[in-house]
Amino acid sequence: PALAADPAEAWRLVAEADSLAPEYDRAYYNVENRMFMAAVLHRAGLPDSARATLARASQEADDPHMDPQRDLWLREAIVRSRIGETEEAVALVSRYLVANPGHRFDQGYGLSWWWRELEPEPSFRRLLALQAQSEH
Repeated sequence: PALAADPAEAWRLVAEADSLAPEYDRAYYNVENRMFMAAVLHRAGLPDSARATLARASQEADDPHMDPQRDLWLREAIVRSRIGETEEAVALVSRYLVANPGHRFDQGYGLSWWWRELEPEPSFRRLLALQAQSEH
């Protein structure tokens, strides 16, 4: 069984993580943590707060100096899939794959639980199929 969502505790942990992150990576981890915070807010029954938190973090994440590999696009996709925004999540995964053509979803061992909500989506399945074809 999953733990109950506790937004106050989650915000406390976000602040604590900020204080522990090295200065040169603090902005990146703050954005990443706030993205995951949006999932907590959604799970706690606060979907408007979740979307607002995610929107602010997403705007800040669109900085190639802070995130040159664009990994935050995948983090945002994970959260968007968890809150039911699957089309947006697949679009972010697609953007990430264009920016990182060497990235591979390892389907031989099964996809990570992160993609559980996207696995049944036809658009996500097409992305995976295209990636598998490009390997041959």
